[in-house]
Amino acid sequence: MLALAALLQAGGAWGGYRVAYEAVSYSEEGDTPEVVSRQKNAMWIDKGKLRTVNGDVSGYDLIADLNARTIYVLDAKTQAYSMIEFPPAIPAETEPAEGIFLIEEDETAAPVLGFAARRYRIYEDSALIREITTTQEITPGFDFMRAMEGLERAFQAFAPSDDYEPLSMLFRKVHGLPLNDIQYYPYGRDVLEARKIERVKFSEEEFLPPKHYVKRDLRNLSEEEPAPIPEGAKPPAEP
Repeated sequence: MLALAALLQAGGAWGGYRVAYEAVSYSEEGDTPEVVSRQKNAMWIDKGKLRTVNGDVSGYDLIADLNARTIYVLDAKTQAYSMIEFPPAIPAETEPAEGIFLIEEDETAAPVLGFAARRYRIYEDSALIREITTTQEITPGFDFMRAMEGLERAFQAFAPSDDYEPLSMLFRKVHGLPLNDIQYYPYGRDVLEARKIERVKFSEEEFLPPKHYVKRDLRNLSEEEPAPIPEGAKPPAEP
């Protein structure tokens, strides 16, 4: 608990959190697991805002402002961004039933990087398909998993997915900030692990698109020529 105590003592000076993750995909078709891909990601959290930083330059970064109810989608490759609105929250009485999914909560999980944790095991037709370890000791000023549900519903308007309802149920049954996440597949697994958590004093501009980014429609975000990069522009954020 020393790491947690140190972070709490620093809370007066440093309001936000930077969580560094490593994401690894494994293929398990052979006798031994094989690493298919590995990359570093990060999440920045501060005062009702969050930002994902993708270690893959071909991926998107997301900025969500829960106070302004806005979502920015950033494409570092084309130096462009899109802005969409957070959908209104779904009332509790309209929440879907669990159906074929079963979620078991384990409050005795081992701490992760000094933070008290709980583990959720998700089963589909009695088969373990996912394990998520979260902490509620990092308080971003909003319900993180419900925010994730809002993001998912916002993107449904642009790219509908058959997986939405199962994800929606998951977001409403799991609580806290995910630190570790394992998804199991018939021939492999995806593993996301928090590697470092630090307190950071973020500037306001770090939760806004870079000034030289061009605003585009989300459907065409990556299909146009890259915008020119002005001299002296800050490089893309790194995880």
